[in-house]
Amino acid sequence: MTTKTPKKILFIHVVKTGGSYVMHHLGNYLAGRSYQICDIESQHDRREFVSETLIRTAKDPSLNDKKILLHCHADFVPEEIFRVFKENGWFTFSFVRHPGDLLCSYYYYAFINPRFNIHGDLNFFIYSTVSTSKEYAQYTKLDHFGIPAYWRDLDFIQEFNELNFSNFLRQYFGHSYVPGSALNKGLNLGYRHYCDSGQISEETQALLEKHEQCEWYFEVKKREAVTKAT
Repeated sequence: MTTKTPKKILFIHVVKTGGSYVMHHLGNYLAGRSYQICDIESQHDRREFVSETLIRTAKDPSLNDKKILLHCHADFVPEEIFRVFKENGWFTFSFVRHPGDLLCSYYYYAFINPRFNIHGDLNFFIYSTVSTSKEYAQYTKLDHFGIPAYWRDLDFIQEFNELNFSNFLRQYFGHSYVPGSALNKGLNLGYRHYCDSGQISEETQALLEKHEQCEWYFEVKKREAVTKAT
């Protein structure tokens, strides 16, 4: 099947899902093909400024005939802003990861990136991000930085791995992918390892596995399997 190469592209980056690697590889490839490469937010920018910039960029008629790859983290792209991009003809894509592995990676990456705000041990961190109890209300929730609620309306979304990334590049850009070295790699040994070693309690595991983010992750996987079967 031949797929038309998109011109206006929004990459919605779910944290700790290989997004820096995706942006590095795809950005370098498209820059060599006359695409403008743009990171729309940084740790220094105010959320109001980022929102205004995103909406202005999404609506900009001067970009209709341009080639541009725009990168922004998912927590800066709420549904109302995502809809503006869709209404203005942008191609939108993202990659996901099992929420348990995402949280473990996020936690251990904090040890080499002090701007991450982490409290307690790994078990406490995961429990506090998925608990709806008032006792944990002050902690950042998984929904804030995980799979966006509008994920079903993205033009492309799959789990990040070498095969899926390779297929994505070939389908949409006709690019033959050669894997490179991982970026922003932390000390994480994986969700299953920490569960098996008792560092993540059964109570925390049960709470996470009932979470909407896990439900969405497995829905993405089911859709991915159907796509490959056809």
